[in-house]
Amino acid sequence: MPKASWLRATTPWRSLSHGVVRGGFPYEGGPIQVIVCGHGVGRLLARCMEELYLAWRSGDEGAFAKLLDVARLYADHIAQHIEKENGVLFPMLEANIHEVESGRSVEDAERENHHEEWLKTLEEAKRKLGA
Repeated sequence: MPKASWLRATTPWRSLSHGVVRGGFPYEGGPIQVIVCGHGVGRLLARCMEELYLAWRSGDEGAFAKLLDVARLYADHIAQHIEKENGVLFPMLEANIHEVESGRSVEDAERENHHEEWLKTLEEAKRKLGA
């Protein structure tokens, strides 16, 4: 596995961030706080998409255009967020941390966040949009 991917592939972020702070990296005013705030923005946008999707499914035609706008914001946000993780956070951690303990697997995190349901919803939306 390439060096830059060992953290992402082995450790859910919540477990990683707590371990990093305990390991001496400050939370406030640094990359960790930026990443955690970015996760909050991502969750907010995901909730907005869910609400707009449900409104659209319930017959609110105006919700569809708003859903597309929020989906574009989400896609842009995620792209920038991943760039920050890959370009700043992970290299910083890889240079200073060699082992991270985690009580959860990536699969556990995906299950808790209903990952498979979201993938099905995305596929349904893509099919309906002809994308």
